[in-house]
Amino acid sequence: QVGCRDADLADASEAGVDQCTMMVRNVPIKYTQRMLLEVWNNDGFEGQFNLFYLPTDFRSRRNLGYCFLNFTSTTVAETFRAKFHGYRLGGKLSKGCSKGLQVSCARLQGFEANIRKLRASAVAAKGVAPEFQPIVFVDGETEMSLGKYVELVMKPQSLLPRPG
Repeated sequence: QVGCRDADLADASEAGVDQCTMMVRNVPIKYTQRMLLEVWNNDGFEGQFNLFYLPTDFRSRRNLGYCFLNFTSTTVAETFRAKFHGYRLGGKLSKGCSKGLQVSCARLQGFEANIRKLRASAVAAKGVAPEFQPIVFVDGETEMSLGKYVELVMKPQSLLPRPG
């Protein structure tokens, strides 16, 4: 599905978009996946998204300044955007980054569509370290790298439920 319009985020479910994928820009480049997850989880969003991806340069080990989250509902996505749009991540890791976060709907929407796209990208290649891979959350609790998720879901005998 192509992305929901920012102005109509609250109406996304009526437009057939059950889950809303958000793009967060102006992420300070020294932040890691773990650091961002800690910020969001401590602010009440733990278990509220089923996919998180922070594109990172493999050589410098620094992120590219943006990330994606796929939320479990449009309401949660809207709440996240209201909380974090314009938010400034603090601390010494944000030094030199004076811009607040920009949160908007991603062009590509939905868990399945994002998994398909990511599986075809370099981050899904064998040998890519888990810290560079997207993180999938199953049932809001079980966390695994994209590679591990694909490996388990692709097995016919797997009883692993799909995130919802």
